[in-house]
Amino acid sequence: MSPEKLTVKKFVAESGWRLAKTMLDNPHQYTVRDLTNVDARNTTAMGNSEFEWFCEQIFAHGFPGQWEGRTYTYLVVGEWFYWTMGEAPAVTTIINRKPKGPEAIRQLSREVEAALASVP
Repeated sequence: MSPEKLTVKKFVAESGWRLAKTMLDNPHQYTVRDLTNVDARNTTAMGNSEFEWFCEQIFAHGFPGQWEGRTYTYLVVGEWFYWTMGEAPAVTTIINRKPKGPEAIRQLSREVEAALASVP
């Protein structure tokens, strides 16, 4: 998709978001850069150019925030906060998101409950 037709809402809607099951004490989701040439099982984002474009939007339009003593740049889209781990867009592989609004909080809470219920 050409960046001229891409919006942050379209990127968010058309990317797959996975629950970070190893961090249920800090519930959030993530999407992975299109790694089709490396391992298609890891692919959840739209594509490399769209992924980098969204990373650039986070840095261009986001705001600084602290978590565990480290500063990240957060972008709010709808009911979610989005952030990367701070690397340049060209080398970033994961975009994270955490709920901000009530529907997003309910959605993520259901996913966490399901994940906890499936733990033996």
